[in-house]
Amino acid sequence: MLNQKRREVSRYKTYHNLKTAQSVGVIFDASQQKMFLQARNFIEKIDKRGIHVVGVGYVEKTESLDYFSEHRLINFFSIKNLTWYSKPVNEAVTKFSIEKFDILINLSLKKHLPLDYIVALSRAKFKVGGLPTKRKFYDLMINIPQEQNLNYFIQQIEHYLTVINKG
Repeated sequence: MLNQKRREVSRYKTYHNLKTAQSVGVIFDASQQKMFLQARNFIEKIDKRGIHVVGVGYVEKTESLDYFSEHRLINFFSIKNLTWYSKPVNEAVTKFSIEKFDILINLSLKKHLPLDYIVALSRAKFKVGGLPTKRKFYDLMINIPQEQNLNYFIQQIEHYLTVINKG
């Protein structure tokens, strides 16, 4: 079903880097406080560059997490905001999905179908993600060693989005 919906989405693909991008969308797994804080710091770093940035964190739990606080750049959704087939049904996610970001970055270190759904249906011009996957959702995939953490992955994303030249 996701592949069928994906074919209905039209997007203009073009390479962007952190110098040419005017807008960036970041999605991430916010189920653990440490990962949330690392993603938040990355989003704030992009914001300080003067780039319009929006983050969406996915919480793979039903209970509220205490470490979430109101943040002007980040919205959240949880397992409670999913259909039975893992489609996110949340106003912030819907708005995020239709925004035509110059770059969309998936910071998740493991596979989450709700995040795949967002990436697949995003109209972003340049999609960046990690982990080997059979799905062809990304324009740039960064494979990191399994023993590495989110900070290392973020460093690799920053590196490649700095050295890539817009063609």
